[in-house]
Amino acid sequence: MTKFTAQSLYSDLSQLDDLIFKQGQHQLEQELNGFVQGFETKDELILVDSIAKTYVQLTSCEQKLKNSEDTMLVTATQQKSKLALDDLTQVLESVNQVRAEKNNLPFQSEREAYLIEREERKKAIERELRRESDKIDERYAKLTRDSIYRNLVGYNP
Repeated sequence: MTKFTAQSLYSDLSQLDDLIFKQGQHQLEQELNGFVQGFETKDELILVDSIAKTYVQLTSCEQKLKNSEDTMLVTATQQKSKLALDDLTQVLESVNQVRAEKNNLPFQSEREAYLIEREERKKAIERELRRESDKIDERYAKLTRDSIYRNLVGYNP
């Protein structure tokens, strides 16, 4: 089963964003830089025609983006991602179906009840074993104390 992490999802979205917008943003940035440099470097007045030409270039940028070949790449990428999403959805549905079948196995509830009962019996036996072990330790400690007392005092009952 494939697991997606937030980091991989963000990196994939970043790559998709780069594919869709990077070239258009780069062209727009170049045009704007050229426009600004045109104002900063020319000492003479800018003609109305050059301003209109620059305005037309800026407004036609969106159409250029729509008509570019990268949109075909983006469309293909979107289709591939949709197919991958469909495949993942099918896999997820099959996993859920297998889980549902596993939970509906015959005698599943009886098996779980048996496992719980077995665990409780194991704990009870361990408690009883510990209790008997403690009794033996107490008896040994008592016999040891009595032996030490007899050896020190010299008392023999």
